[in-house]
Amino acid sequence: MTTPQDEEMADAIDPAGKDSLQKYRQDIKARNLLQSFVTSYASQPSTGNNPETTRWGSRPRLQEEDARTTIAPSSTLFNKTWNLYKTTPFFKFSLQHCERYQSELQAHIGANARNFTTASNGGDLYFPKQIDGDGHNIVETLDDLGDVKKIEFQVLDLDETQRDADATPRKLESVLITVTVRPKGKTKELPYYCVILLESLSAEDTRQNADFTYYSTILMKAPVVIGQVITQWLERKFDCRVCRLTFQKSDLRKVVNDSIEQLYGPDQDEFRGDKANRPIELTYALPAELSGLKTISVTIPAAEARQLLASRKAGSQAGILEGIEDHCSDSMKIDFGRLDLVRAGCAVWYIACEGKLKIFPTILKANYLRTFLQALENPAG
Repeated sequence: MTTPQDEEMADAIDPAGKDSLQKYRQDIKARNLLQSFVTSYASQPSTGNNPETTRWGSRPRLQEEDARTTIAPSSTLFNKTWNLYKTTPFFKFSLQHCERYQSELQAHIGANARNFTTASNGGDLYFPKQIDGDGHNIVETLDDLGDVKKIEFQVLDLDETQRDADATPRKLESVLITVTVRPKGKTKELPYYCVILLESLSAEDTRQNADFTYYSTILMKAPVVIGQVITQWLERKFDCRVCRLTFQKSDLRKVVNDSIEQLYGPDQDEFRGDKANRPIELTYALPAELSGLKTISVTIPAAEARQLLASRKAGSQAGILEGIEDHCSDSMKIDFGRLDLVRAGCAVWYIACEGKLKIFPTILKANYLRTFLQALENPAG
């Protein structure tokens, strides 16, 4: 805003000052008009049904995108030898932060893998992969980690085959971590896996705390370096404790006995066919004082197991393992009551007391996957 005194002063100083002042007024008026137009235009409601879109384009998202993907268990879980671990609940874990976790884990592996490689060469780390023919652990080591090409966090939906494909994803579910590595001197990339299973707690359980995610069991399929560095990162990131899961004699017997009775019982009509007829195998460890003979294996055809369960007297509390062992004791003149069950297998799974597990796709036909994994979580329960 200008005054008459401003105009007189402009004329006194410069005869052309009046024209300059007039041009200045026009510039100010045009600028105020443009500012008023922009303010009113930007304050109008957004168009369309997308609250993130305005007339000026897309607003930046303030919250991290939920970039998780969901996969079926058949794509990863089956036909692999897993090592079992127990874990305490995870603190401040969220599936919405999967992309951040992927970057952090890759950085952690790059910074710490060399330390684990040195330790494994020194023999301090113990990470058994499988069992040889004599029942001994085969320890897998990796001299050099190689090039980590990709790390991916995915949701492992254990009920995907039984739910509508369009169903809303759960807020919490089991997690699969895939680490893809190209070993040094190789051209082929190899994937390694870590499955983190959610504890079987109901939503109304009073033990639950909003800050914790109640994961309970971890399945690991990876060499020594990667397995150790993943568990270390989980412990540091989510303030949890991860340790190997092995089975006591009574726990393994309960898992095997309950599973066989449910799979081969008279009520399991759907669990039939060639693949379901794979024999049941039970391996027992002999007393250490016996030289030259370490284990003894018993094989029971699936049809005979079904017949044995069907012939059990009504109200009997004897389990199928007890019946098999009594029969073998009478026929082989060996007291199986003094032997320890160390490994067992059937058409659905293979499990060993030192914390090894293999699951076959036939478990889906029996609708038994989640139930079996929950039994591993708490064998005594």
